Amino acid sequence: MERPRQPQFSQAIVKPSIDSDDDDGLSSISTTLKNPPTSRMSRKEDALAALKEDFDNLTPRWKGVVHTAEAEIEVQQQIEERARGINEARRMKEQILPWANIKFSQFIGNEGIKAKTLGSREYRKWERIDFPAVGENMSLEELALYKYHIDLGGGGGTTWSGTFHKLAMPGLLFHHVTPTKDYFHDYMKPWKHFVPVQPNLNDLKEKYDWAQSHQARAFRIARGGSELMRYLSSPEGMEERFRKDILEPLRAVINAYIPVGQTTEFKGKTWKEVITQSEGEGNMLPILKCTGDSSASCEKIVGKEAFLDRKMIRRFTNVEGATPLQGNRQLMPWAHEFFVDINKKPDTTRETALFWHIPKSGGTTVKNLYHCTGQTLAHRGGVDPKFGYDHKDELVVFKPREDQHGKFVNVDTTIKEGILRAKELGLVQSHLYDKKNKGRILALFRHPVDRMVSKFYYLQVADWERGYRPDWANLSLMEWIKKAELKDDNLIVRKLVEKSFSEPIDENDLMRAKAILRRRVVVGLMSQMEDSMHRFNIVLGVDESSERNRQCMNEYFGKSKEQVGGMKNANKHPKIVQNSPEWRLLAEKEWLDMRLYAYAEQLFEEQKETIYSYM
Repeated sequence: MERPRQPQFSQAIVKPSIDSDDDDGLSSISTTLKNPPTSRMSRKEDALAALKEDFDNLTPRWKGVVHTAEAEIEVQQQIEERARGINEARRMKEQILPWANIKFSQFIGNEGIKAKTLGSREYRKWERIDFPAVGENMSLEELALYKYHIDLGGGGGTTWSGTFHKLAMPGLLFHHVTPTKDYFHDYMKPWKHFVPVQPNLNDLKEKYDWAQSHQARAFRIARGGSELMRYLSSPEGMEERFRKDILEPLRAVINAYIPVGQTTEFKGKTWKEVITQSEGEGNMLPILKCTGDSSASCEKIVGKEAFLDRKMIRRFTNVEGATPLQGNRQLMPWAHEFFVDINKKPDTTRETALFWHIPKSGGTTVKNLYHCTGQTLAHRGGVDPKFGYDHKDELVVFKPREDQHGKFVNVDTTIKEGILRAKELGLVQSHLYDKKNKGRILALFRHPVDRMVSKFYYLQVADWERGYRPDWANLSLMEWIKKAELKDDNLIVRKLVEKSFSEPIDENDLMRAKAILRRRVVVGLMSQMEDSMHRFNIVLGVDESSERNRQCMNEYFGKSKEQVGGMKNANKHPKIVQNSPEWRLLAEKEWLDMRLYAYAEQLFEEQKETIYSYM
């Protein structure tokens, strides 16, 4: 991370200019530029004031220019206050550099051709008032000499190759986190490969100051980013990217495909009959009418204006602004009345989070992590007799150990009896869920076959669990699957739609379960554990930049899996081979949970934009 200059951010490239029709909110300063005051510093300060007044309407890259202007003015003021003469002022100017250097080196002109901002007619006004909108272009070799880098999304929301290049450089990357992402962003982890910066850049200076005061940690993050890019560019990394980003998604699509005529809801019908039926129900809107096999044979039968028609809007939206869920697509009453919509920004002062601990899906890791960060948990640990609070007739919040940060409340909300006790003690009224104080659901999902196999081996040895089954040790996996008593199929769908294992379930229940996941559940995946926890932290308002919380995240995700504290509940067992006889039989038994899991994987990708918009 050493470089020959003081810490600065590297320059950016931006598309718009102030003379274009789309001026990015800069029209408010046109009067200042046309009628400038006499002093260059005064003109610069006036332009800055005008930009700050319209700051919220600026694009992120122009916001970076505003930060640069503030940094330059701050340095100039320091020099004026401390320098004792012109010569000393010159020396100080060389020694004290602004903390930010975010400028435009290129822009795209009216003909779509890139041009240099320096000396251009479009940016001449900025140069005349010494405003730092214009900078010299730098090669990647020059850029790599800087200690810190930032990537600010352009018109598409990301910097595309810019992120790749800057993450590979020795310096620390301050990554602009926005709802838009490129495919390789899934490999990048905040505080491990980069320092995250909010979409509005309001925390940029704070993050810079943190890096300056935590140099060892900053160096490790920078090195982690470089190592990640080195791996992703290697033959092994390229193979993993091909598998994860192309092969597996395509395989999931193929495996999930079921001909419409074989479904319970539309059995025996053709896809044309289903579409014709659905049009009259308001579930589908025809857009194109085609008479042949090529796009040339198609004509639009509904234009964009149709969606602006008020009757059309009322037809296709319900009171919450979502696609109508009629009949079997309706939310369950408990989900509709007591939990907030996924699109609503969290309010941690009013909401109580409900973590749905699905057995053998990483729930113990989640609980241990949040116990580490100092959260208060309501589960069976709070009524352990060894603490002496299990029979108290009042709510007690306590630390199980003085050397730990986490707390318990003396009710067990994981069982029905515990929930009733919580209601008697007043926890429900004061902290949990009703129509006025709705909660927020978070859940980790695991592939149903893997979850069932893990359950089989785990309960053979887990004598501390309520469902301990030592007799299973005498069975092979295939024998266990075929046992008549094994009737806990499709657990996830059943729990969501409130159906017991003795009741039949079908595609209608799957549709209801999907609706709940889509509109009420913050979806995490055990296969994407660290990324899932980052999302949960955003929803719960857990500050990952605090020293304690960073230590907790490092404890669970910064080491090898054999050392991770959150894996201590893991039980090593033989792996099942995909498409083996056992795998296929379990997949058949868990047919609805299999399809729901595939949908959860889809939602995990779709929710990223929503979750990061909370920041």
